[in-house]
Amino acid sequence: MFTQRTSLHGRKFGLSSTGGLITPPEKDSTGSTLPHTMAAQMWGEGMHAVHVMSTINSTLTNFGTSVLDSTGSTSSSAPTFEMGRPEQGVHKYVHIGASSSELTLGGTSTAIVFQSTNDGAGSTLFCSAVNLSGKVIHLIGASTARWILAGSTAAITIG
Repeated sequence: MFTQRTSLHGRKFGLSSTGGLITPPEKDSTGSTLPHTMAAQMWGEGMHAVHVMSTINSTLTNFGTSVLDSTGSTSSSAPTFEMGRPEQGVHKYVHIGASSSELTLGGTSTAIVFQSTNDGAGSTLFCSAVNLSGKVIHLIGASTARWILAGSTAAITIG
């Protein structure tokens, strides 16, 4: 469900029920309709979505903030989570609430890679510290198969 509006300059656009900007479908060179990008939807409530995760081996969303809860199975000594497929330009924050000393993030397939600023890339992102509680990882989708590590308050190894 969306509402159609007209800008001050006369261009028509749509707003989703959460206030996200909806762009018209694009066509590729063969005339086929391309899927909408998540970046166009990130101006609404989805931009500030917070997801609390308390089960290891679950898949984190590819947008908003995921809080890895300090209760339940995320408090294990070395929890592992999967990252959803990235979308170009979408920011993802992972806040670690568990006091574990290690954490592993992997893609939902080996085709999804993590890349640091020094061009090191791999399908697994590994964090370590004496206590990871309160640490934050900031990722940005560079494409539908690559997350860029934009920052972290924990030591990160990508492999």
